[in-house]
Formats: sequence, C-alpha cells, structure tokens
Amino acid sequence: MYSHLRYMATILASASVMALSVCPVLAEEPAKTVDTKGNFTVIGNNFSTECGRGTFFSYSSNRKTYVVWPGPGMSPQLRSIDETSGEISPIVQIKELDYTGNSDYHDYPSIVAGKDGTVHVFMTKHVKQLHYFRSADGGDLSKPWTETIFPDPAGYPFSIITSGGTLFVFYNWNMDPKYKNPERPLYFRRSEDGGKTWSNPVKCMDRDIDDMKELYVGAIKLEPAQGKYPERVNIVLTLAGRGGHNQCHKDIYYTYMDVKTQTMHDAAGADLGECISGAEEWNKIKVLDTGDSYERPYAVQHTHSVVSDAATGNPLVGYEKYDADAKRSRVTVQYWNGEKWGQPVSTSKGTTIGDMFRDPRGLFCYAKEAGVVSGYVYSPETNTFTEAGTFKIDGLFIAAFRLTGGYGGYEPARFVFHEKSENIKEVDPRFRVGICNGK
Repeated sequence: MYSHLRYMATILASASVMALSVCPVLAEEPAKTVDTKGNFTVIGNNFSTECGRGTFFSYSSNRKTYVVWPGPGMSPQLRSIDETSGEISPIVQIKELDYTGNSDYHDYPSIVAGKDGTVHVFMTKHVKQLHYFRSADGGDLSKPWTETIFPDPAGYPFSIITSGGTLFVFYNWNMDPKYKNPERPLYFRRSEDGGKTWSNPVKCMDRDIDDMKELYVGAIKLEPAQGKYPERVNIVLTLAGRGGHNQCHKDIYYTYMDVKTQTMHDAAGADLGECISGAEEWNKIKVLDTGDSYERPYAVQHTHSVVSDAATGNPLVGYEKYDADAKRSRVTVQYWNGEKWGQPVSTSKGTTIGDMFRDPRGLFCYAKEAGVVSGYVYSPETNTFTEAGTFKIDGLFIAAFRLTGGYGGYEPARFVFHEKSENIKEVDPRFRVGICNGK
C-alpha cells in the first residue's frame, strides 16, 4: 500500500499573477529549500495580525478554490482561483465593515461553495452576532451579495454543505460575554434551500458536569457515508474553563453528527441524542484523558484535525499534545479501530498540526514547525507513521497551513500557506497562497 511513498510530487497552480513553481518532491531525504518569496503570490492583507486562523477556503466541484480573509475593519475579502486555467480573480470585498480591532480570534470568516459554485461566507462580530453572506447563484463574485444577520452571540464558525445540498453552519454560543463564568456550547443552523431560509439555532453539544464549559472545537469536517457510518460531520474538541476564560486545555473528544437525523454519536455509532450534555455522553466520546486540569492545565492545545479511513470510515483524530513539563508540543494522532481508541502516536518532527487528508495511498498527516513542513502517512495496522517527506519554506513563517480537497477526499491535496510577519504588530502583514497537487 505504501510502495509509492518514496515520492510525492507537488505542483503549484499558476497564472499571470502567480508564477509557476514546483514544490519539492517529498521523499525520505533532507529538507529541501523552496524560494516561496519569489514564487508565491501575495493575494491580500490579513488584519487579524495576531492570529493565523484568519484565512479560510473552500474547493468546489466547479473546479475553483475560494480563499477568504478579514481585511480592513475585519471586512471579508475574497478571491477565487480557477484550477483549470490558473486564473485568479480580482479581490472582492463582500461588505465593508468598520470594526476597530486589528486582531480578533473569533470573527474570522468561514467559507463553503456549493456544487453549482454558489459561495457562502460566515463570520461573527466578536461573539455578538453572526453574519451570513451569499453570492449570486452560480458564484458570480462580481454581482451583489445578500447578507443575513443572526442575533446569535456566535464565535468560531464552521460551514459545510452535504451531498444532498443541506447547508450547515456550526458555532460556539457565548453564554457569558463578560467571561466571568465562561460557557460556550456548540450550536448549528441549517438551510435546506441553499441559504435562502434558515432553521432556528440548535444546540448539539453542552456540558453540565463541571466548570469545564468552554468547548474549543478545533475540527469540523464533513465525511461521506463509509462502511457502517452514514454521511456525517466529524467533530474534534478539547475543554477549557475552570472558573475563568481559557484557563486550561483538558482532554480530547470525538463525536459525529448524522446529517440526516441531526443526532450525535460516539465513534462506535451509539446514538447519543440531539445534544451531548451529561457525564455519560461525554465519557463515551472521550479520546484522550489528560488528567487533573489543576495539576496540568495545558496538556493539549486547541488545534485539531480529523480524517476517516476510506475503507472502514473509522476516524483518525489529530491534536497537539504537550510534554510532561508543557514546554514542547508534539503532533499526535489516535485511531479508532472499530472497538476502541488506539494508543497515541506522535510525529518525529513538527510541533503544530497542519491538516489531515486521505488519498488512495493512505491517511496523511502534515505537521509544521516554523518554516518546515513534514508529511506523514499513518498505518492503522501498525499504529505508526512513515515519513513521506519534509520540505523547508525559505524565508516564510507559516502561521497557518491547511488543505483543500473535494467532497470524497480523493481529489489532490492543495496546500494554503498563510504568512504571518515575524513582527506580529506589523501594520501590513501578508499571507501567500500556493495550490499544491498531492498526486
């Protein structure tokens, strides 16, 4: 299965504004250097200067990749990349906003494109309201967008579109804007008509057990029906709280929502109802127990990822686990073998998880550390990583590193590099985008 791991050619999409560049061949050899400063195109200004999560994208079956980011005043800005011609659209400012902060960890936009190319963008106003922007039918970005504002005190939006066309947006509901007793359950809204009308908010995850009520959801990914699993939304999260905002990060949890019934399930498929809230449900979805949060408040980070095995549907959960002294994190994964979660296994390089995806060669995990990105393929049979290659991005500090891909997960992986200035207070930080082919 892994006989082809000795190479991994990656080719950057190009256009008149993006010079053609070839990413390094990923092989078991020393890191190679890529002149990304000369070959990657700066496509916009990111005003979320202290947070690398401000760049989001969606790949559509109309062969376009859409990239959205918060511009001046947190105004959502967008460009599309045509993967057939390589053409990059002009910058489209969806709406001009005048939010005063240059940095916001909660407002960043989420984007998803429908099968017909219609684009849907969600962002929040610092846990006060939820903005929804819909492009013209078919995705003509130059035509006027429609906007709907929901009064939900929302943060951290995630959006998906199911195979049947149902549109979901998930978000944290901020129960305490003053953060004295922080509580952030997980809600969603859904639309059956392409965003023209919406359901009322639905609470799907809450916690009424202890003072760990801040749900830090690091990954929400749509997966097709596989094996015994229905089409579902995979969700990975950790907990925070302990009497104050973001005071610790405890445990790793995995659950999925059946998109047809909107019911929650554990990895074994047990139906946990419409909302996970009590101790019994939370114990069923626990992947990693990090112990007493008072003794070890930062055992894990809040950056996660998830991917499912194409043959079985079994999930592979990725997260950042700290050493015992909490001075260094390691990218770590755990696999559900159909009966239980396996022992954690860590990558040999990388402190931060980039993203995870699958293709016919197996389950891939990407880890990063400063300007070095390492790729690994995971074997469920042996619970081990095989390094698929490492490359160094010369002169580029990677604040975010994500993958795009089609619904089934078999389209080539595409990498988006988000550049954050070494000086995070710089007035005009930049990000650069490269579309890489994982074949």
